[in-house]
Amino acid sequence: MKIKIKKTILLNALSRIQGIVEKNSIKPITSNALFKASNKKITLSATNLQIAIKTNLSDVKIEKEGQISLNAKKIFEIVKNIAEEFLIIEEKDNFHVSISAGKTFIEMLGLPPEDFPDFEEEKNDFKEWNKNIFLEMINLTSFSISRDESKPNICGSFIEYIEDGIIRMVTTDGYRLSIVEEKSKKIFDLNEGITIPVKGINEIYKILLEKKDEEKIYVYIKKNIFILKINDVELYIRLLEKKYPNYKVIIPGEGYNKKIIKLDKNKLREALKIMCVIANENNRPVYFRFLDNNLSLHTEDSDFGSAREDIILKDKAEKEINFCINGSYLIDIINVLEEDFIIEYFEEENKPIVVKKEKKDNVKYIIMPMRMD
Repeated sequence: MKIKIKKTILLNALSRIQGIVEKNSIKPITSNALFKASNKKITLSATNLQIAIKTNLSDVKIEKEGQISLNAKKIFEIVKNIAEEFLIIEEKDNFHVSISAGKTFIEMLGLPPEDFPDFEEEKNDFKEWNKNIFLEMINLTSFSISRDESKPNICGSFIEYIEDGIIRMVTTDGYRLSIVEEKSKKIFDLNEGITIPVKGINEIYKILLEKKDEEKIYVYIKKNIFILKINDVELYIRLLEKKYPNYKVIIPGEGYNKKIIKLDKNKLREALKIMCVIANENNRPVYFRFLDNNLSLHTEDSDFGSAREDIILKDKAEKEINFCINGSYLIDIINVLEEDFIIEYFEEENKPIVVKKEKKDNVKYIIMPMRMD
């Protein structure tokens, strides 16, 4: 293989795969990127066996077709530090590869390309989806995905159809729950739902942001594989196989004594930031007390002290309301909402706090209360 390629094109492609390749893997091949030159284009691939990515680079001069496998981090650092606009990559004997650019000459030792994992799937039924819908759903829910590997069934985003024309995404870490619903034609079969692992969601989000000028994406689901195609990039993700828990049991239904409180997100965010500096870092308890037109926030920590702040409310609380929640959870919600919101408080003991958009009901957040000391 011998190719001539523009530095910026190759650098962008190599940057895209850095979050996927294994840095210190017991399988060296998963630390590598596979370059394949054929049909007037370069295909750059990488995988950690759970997630794989393939990028097509067409603006390249191929002098000799072939394929090579090189350490992804090393080749990325080399290309990043090359000063020249173009570079030449050429395969030598015994998997040695030369990289030349101007007066710079580097030789790298690769691995047999045939050892690179084959993650290709027979794809003949891609379905079109709206990129902005998917991006918005991830943005509104990904912060509450569990990172606790001892609970693998909730370490991802659960997606299901709840009725014809409505798709739902759910995330939880066991202490809070995020739900977002969007109108969407039934582009694939989600009768039992699928769970995309958190690392897969992170990679999807990065690619969708990067491809901001693209309006459409194409999705393919087969057994335990989720494939996303957008322009010149294909992302392969192995889905979580453990069943997602029945999250619906913690959503308060009708029939409870409910109080609705409207809040100004900007005022509350600034106050909560102060509370969370003082609050115990393990759970950041913040006490809320609503009375008349006043919201009083309070927290204390035996090592650092205490903090209190009052916020004037637009609406009057007809009855005193008290509860305690993790303040950082509410900050996370505020950071993704673009508008003021409402809190639903249930007078029954141990009922969760529900946070919703003020003007739309397609987004819902559940926060489990903490014990009031």
